Amino acid sequence: VSTAAICIIEINSKVPIRESALLQERNEAFFICDLNDLESKVKLWRRELPRVTPFFGERLSLFCLSKRYRLSFSFLFFQNELEAVLDIGVSPERILYASPVKCSSHLKFASERGVTLMAFDSVEELAKIKDENARLLLRVDVVDNTNEVSTLTKFGTSAHEVEGVLNLAFKMGRRVVGILFHVKSAHHDPDTFTLAVKHAKTAFDIGTRLGFQMTVLSIGGGFLGGTRMQDSFLKVCEAIRSAIDIHFPPSEGLEIIAEPGQFLVTSAYSLVVKVLHKRKRSAKIGGERGCLQTGIEVGRLTKLCRPAFRYVQPPFDRPLDVLTTVWGSSCHPGDCVIAGELLFDMSIGEWLLIDNMGAYAVARASGFNGHGFPPVNYVSTSAKLSSVQGI
Repeated sequence: VSTAAICIIEINSKVPIRESALLQERNEAFFICDLNDLESKVKLWRRELPRVTPFFGERLSLFCLSKRYRLSFSFLFFQNELEAVLDIGVSPERILYASPVKCSSHLKFASERGVTLMAFDSVEELAKIKDENARLLLRVDVVDNTNEVSTLTKFGTSAHEVEGVLNLAFKMGRRVVGILFHVKSAHHDPDTFTLAVKHAKTAFDIGTRLGFQMTVLSIGGGFLGGTRMQDSFLKVCEAIRSAIDIHFPPSEGLEIIAEPGQFLVTSAYSLVVKVLHKRKRSAKIGGERGCLQTGIEVGRLTKLCRPAFRYVQPPFDRPLDVLTTVWGSSCHPGDCVIAGELLFDMSIGEWLLIDNMGAYAVARASGFNGHGFPPVNYVSTSAKLSSVQGI
């Protein structure tokens, strides 16, 4: 990722965004990362979930937080991620090898480098783990609060399999130290988290009864951090606080961890793009007739995280009254950013800002058709310049 120097801005000002856009020598899109937003998210997490220690994924590019906020706990899936965080000095004891499905060679690498805390979710995966020092977290399935149907099918041990898997682990001499679950971000209903914590407690009790010293609970990720999603996040936090206080009270001395990478970075990143073309087509969508199709200069971007389009150039009072479909500039037929939504009228050549582009939206940015990854401009206020210059 090519990175510009840190820009100094005043909070809520569009001026540096406009200046950055107008200074672009070519039409390429670029990201803006607001370091002040990252800081506010860290403070919000610590305020709302003080008992839960955050781990973060290398793939979410959160290394900039580790120095200032001591968040050097890593929630990793692959060997290249392990290598990256170990190379910057993160202690092996502060790493969770979280993928329940691991390549044998990656397990060997983890063992050689002293990474011992790792997840598993099946008898077959358990047999692959040879390190006698491994500290294991059993990943359990998450069920919906209304119909008890699993919200995740790729990973997780179902409730009726937990005792059998833990019993075999005990017979094999493995050291299971806790339980892990992960609620899919699409299922951010507070009751789903409440039920997940309750089921984790049941699995904990089974492990304790079998003779394991159960000391770690991971409540995974799935925490929404986009602009306009804070109310939902606060309700989820209230549910989690209540559930862990009931089922895992502070007196038990349990270590509770989570992976809030998506929450931390989603709203910090915005994408600035240029309108390449537009055309009007006759269409009827949801009872509305007429549709403006707009093309923006960016590689393939799909399934964005509840984005909003904003203008950064005048006029600033444009109503949302144009039924619009926005396409990326690649030739891929699925490169549709949004379809049939009411937006403001756009002009060819103007710059637009798309918010909520951190986390998985950044990860999905593609070089399809020769588009490079958009560069990142980091912005901060002058008062905080000294604290972020070393990032």
